[in-house]
Amino acid sequence: MHQVTIGTGLFIFTLGFAALLSWSAYEIFISEMHIAPKVALFLLFTGLLIIFCTVLINRIKIKKSDPYKDVEL
Repeated sequence: MHQVTIGTGLFIFTLGFAALLSWSAYEIFISEMHIAPKVALFLLFTGLLIIFCTVLINRIKIKKSDPYKDVEL
């Protein structure tokens, strides 16, 4: 039950994060801003998404073989 709850929470969080970034990117690109800030913000959002996905994937991989996962505080 615990693993299902964590997995569901991560999925919902990731979905919400992706939706927020997508909506922000859409709003920025339909605005009448110059092209330079649009490109800079797009690169910033893309970098954040790549970092987030990389960290999330690494945490999921490490969680499977973590020798301290059963240690209680």
